[in-house]
Formats: sequence, structure tokens, C-alpha cells
Amino acid sequence: MRMFEAGTMTELHDLLCHQIVHAPAEQLDVISSVDVQIHNTISQADRMEWDFDLKNMWLTKSRWSMMARQYLDPEELRAWIEKCTGTIGTRGRGIAVLRTKTVAARGGAATGHTNKETRRWGSCMLGISYKAKPRPQITLYSRTSYLGYLAALDLSIAWMAARYLAKEMGCAVEDFSFVWMNEALQYHNFKSLAYLLNHPNEREAKMYRRIIVSDKSKYKDIWDDDEKYPIDQEHLSPALWMSRKWMSNIRKLETRVRPWAT
Repeated sequence: MRMFEAGTMTELHDLLCHQIVHAPAEQLDVISSVDVQIHNTISQADRMEWDFDLKNMWLTKSRWSMMARQYLDPEELRAWIEKCTGTIGTRGRGIAVLRTKTVAARGGAATGHTNKETRRWGSCMLGISYKAKPRPQITLYSRTSYLGYLAALDLSIAWMAARYLAKEMGCAVEDFSFVWMNEALQYHNFKSLAYLLNHPNEREAKMYRRIIVSDKSKYKDIWDDDEKYPIDQEHLSPALWMSRKWMSNIRKLETRVRPWAT
């Protein structure tokens, strides 16, 4: 079991991404050419402060709308809020659970398609709960989530549900604490590239860009000083090394499609 704690949801997201991106092989539960994974985690933020620009993940407004429709039923959300406010409030006992909608599988032979089946294991987010004791808390239960990619949408779903609830209770969403129970946190070596390249911290973004995009030199000056940073497989974490390989493949493909590209 892995435990993570931070002051806000934003800080928690950054902490989890940093942990999985930099985790050495012995701290990872799964390592593949596609992703790396850390299993059985409980993460907590003291306050539900969430400030994240989804565009940095190359996610669109329509992708957010799709996620909300896939997982939240408006009538069930309304009933959950009424139960939370009418029965529990900010001091009562009980834990009210909002079960997410079942997300159907997509593609595959069972649906008459020739492409590979996705979502075959069921919904990624399983439920959201609220309790008031010992302090008001929102908990998100997940089967899995992609850090550096769709995890930002998952946290946004939990935050939005909490925001509606806080409004009905006459308090601020920041007054709630947040807990995330996740069976398998994943980092996708290709789809999560946007997080590294557009990291919210400019200095970190510059570092990742030089690690991921730089030439074949074994050592790279990533801080604009005399310090040389090793960028070979022996020294990089599995996530960074595989992301570097994916970026190399993308650049080769771009050169073939657009020979003038550099």
C-alpha cells in the first residue's frame, strides 16, 4: 500500500505525477513499453483546491464534456446531493456514495469492429462518496487512472461534484478534504508526454524537454549551467526512458512525413 499526502488537489496531482515519472524500476509494479504502474494507493489532499489547465494535457473542452456524460448521471448526482445535505450535512453520521455510470466497451469483435477492444475491464472511476466526520471529505474510488493524462479529468469530475455539493451546503469546496483510492495508477509513456512537455513549472518543463527531446549525447546540460545530467537508460527512470524513446519515434515519423521537419 502506498500513501501520498499534499495540501491541495493540485499539489497532490503534481506529487503523484512526479512520483511515478521518477520512480526507479524497483518501486514500480508494472513496466511495459506502453506504460508504468504503481498499485494500491491512497492519496489525500487537505483542501479541495484544484487549479489545472486541461489544455496542457492536449485535452479539449469536448473531451471534458464526454467524460462528464460518461460517468455522471444528472438525476443520480442530484439525489446524492440531496442525501448529503438532507441527511448528513456538515456534522451528521453516514457515508453517502454516488456510483458512477458503467462505461461500455468500445471496438472489438463483440461490437462488430475489427479494431482492438478498449474499456473492456469496465469503468475507470467507480464512485464518489461524502462524509462529514471527523471533517467533511470527498473520496474518489478508481479502478485505474492515467497520471499525466486523463487523471486530470478524473480529479476534475470529483472536484465538480464536490463544488455542486458545497454550493447546496452553503460552504466552499475548499472546505472539503479529498481522498483518492486507486487500484492502479498508470503513466502512459506516449499519451502522458504532454504533461512533461507542458509542465506547469517552467523550470521543470525545460528540464523534461531537454531529457525527452535532446540528441543522443549521454549527458545533457539541462539547467543552463555546468551541471551535466545523464540521459541514458542506466540513469533515467523507466518512465522517462520510455517517453524519450517514444518521442524519438515521433520525430523520425515526422521527418518521413515532412522531410523538411527538424
